[in-house]
Amino acid sequence: MSHTLLIVSGDVVYDVGGRPTMVEGKAKVGQDLGEATVVPVDDIGFGFGILELVGRVEDPISVPGFLDSAISRGLKRFIALQQNQQLIRTNDELISTIRSVQAKLNDSSKTDYSYSFSVNTVSQDTIKKSGGVG
Repeated sequence: MSHTLLIVSGDVVYDVGGRPTMVEGKAKVGQDLGEATVVPVDDIGFGFGILELVGRVEDPISVPGFLDSAISRGLKRFIALQQNQQLIRTNDELISTIRSVQAKLNDSSKTDYSYSFSVNTVSQDTIKKSGGVG
């Protein structure tokens, strides 16, 4: 099982004794996916690169399609990275399927977009993430 520091709103979380809190299992994968949505695609393929789309697509109506594609590609790369890493992972950490990916233009703006996606782990837990860009 892999683990990492628990991060909330960009800050490391400490317990009452002043020790960093660790996260593992489904919660770690959720945290990793949350991070992947906000970073560019790196050299090993981690990251979704969705923030780079903003301002690069001229037609606001077509942005949701680009976001859907970027998120779907990012999730597929994330799954491939999980499978290629030589870490021991449990069934609640390994993603087995992409359940849904959706992006839309927010009604109140022509420049703000929201997205959501969900995945299943091998142990059939569902991890859902959502956010916005614009």
